[in-house]
Amino acid sequence: MNERLWPGWIAILFGCLFLLVTGIYLLALQYRRYGRLSWGRSIGTTGVVVYLFALGAYTMLPLPASRGDFCATQGHRGFQKEPLNFLHEIQADLSGPMGAILRDPAFVQVALNVLLFIPLGLFAVRWLKSGFLGALALGALATVAIEMTQYTGVWGLFGCAYRFADVDDLMANFIGALIGAVLAYLPVFAWLGGPARNAEELGPRPLTRPRRLLGMVFDVAFLQLVWLLVAGIQMAGEALGFGVAGHPLLFWAYLLAPAAAVVFAPGLGRTRASWGQRCVWIGAVSGDGASAGSGRTLLRALLGAGGFSMAWNLSVLMPGTGLGGAGAGIGLLLLVAAVISVLLDPRALGVSIRLSGLSMADLRVPAGPARMNRIRSNA
Repeated sequence: MNERLWPGWIAILFGCLFLLVTGIYLLALQYRRYGRLSWGRSIGTTGVVVYLFALGAYTMLPLPASRGDFCATQGHRGFQKEPLNFLHEIQADLSGPMGAILRDPAFVQVALNVLLFIPLGLFAVRWLKSGFLGALALGALATVAIEMTQYTGVWGLFGCAYRFADVDDLMANFIGALIGAVLAYLPVFAWLGGPARNAEELGPRPLTRPRRLLGMVFDVAFLQLVWLLVAGIQMAGEALGFGVAGHPLLFWAYLLAPAAAVVFAPGLGRTRASWGQRCVWIGAVSGDGASAGSGRTLLRALLGAGGFSMAWNLSVLMPGTGLGGAGAGIGLLLLVAAVISVLLDPRALGVSIRLSGLSMADLRVPAGPARMNRIRSNA
C-alpha cells in the first residue's frame, strides 16, 4: 500500500471504531448543548474524530518494532533547528522545471505538513468555535506538542527519538492552521458548526415521541457506561493486587451503581430528570406543573430505567439461577412496557410516569401555570 495513504486508512478504521463506541455519548452531548440533533454538527464531529486519528497516524507512525532495537541500530534522530532548511535540500531543483520541484521529497514533506494542519484551523473556527486567534493558538500548541512528542521518543516510551523533530515542520504546520482558519470563514463551511443557537436560546420544544425515545436510549447508554466504569475499577484493583474479585461489595456495585448514578440520584435533583432525560431537556413534574415529589420520583425511577437496570444487572450477575431468570424477565417487561407506552400514549408518556401520577415537561419552562399550559398543549 502507498506509504502516503496507509496512515489515512488507519485513521479511518480507528476513527470509525471510536465513533462506534462513543457515538451515542457524542449525540447526547450534542442534544444537551443545542436542544436537538444536527446533521451538520454530526458530520463535523465525525470529521473531527477521523482527523485527530489521522493527525496521530501521520505524525507518529510507523512505530519501531521494539523499544530498544531501533535505538541500538539507528540512533537518536534529533532536532533540526535551522529554519527553511528544506530550501537547501531542494536547491538543485529550484533552477529546474516545476515538475522536478513538485517531486522533490523535501518539498513534498513541507507541503503535506501544511495540508495536514489546514483542517485543524478549519475545525477550530467552525466546530470548536474558538475564533481566529483561538485557532492559531491551538495550531501552535498542537504542532509544538507533536514535535516534542517526536523529539522525546513519545515522552520516553521509546529509548530515543525515532522520527526527526524539525523547526520547518513547526512553521509549515502553523501556516496550515492559519490557512484553515482563514478558509473557515467562507460561507461554504458554515454547516460544520451546527445550529446557530444553543439549547437555552432555542427555547422549549414539544415533547415528541422521538425525543422521549432518544432520552431512553441515552439512559441505557449511560447505564452501560457506569457498568463499564465499575468493571474498570475492578480491573485496576486486581492489577494493583487488592484482591477485588469475589468481594461482596463488588456484586452490589455492579447491581446498584448504574441505576443509582444515572437514574435515582439525578432524579432527586432539582430537575427531577435522569442523565438521558437531562440531555433531551425533559424532567418529571407533578400534576400542577410544580416539581415532582421525592416519593413519586423514586417510584417512577423504580418502575422505569432504574428498575430495568437493577433487574437486568441481576440477570447478568446471576445467570442460570432463579433470581437471574426473574431479573431478565422483569427487565425485559419494564423495557417493553416503557417503549410501547411512549409509542401509544397521546402525550408520549411512559408507563412509569403514568403509574406514579406524574407528567413530563420541558426543563426550560419555569414551574407554575406556564409549565402546566405547556404540558396540556402537548396532550
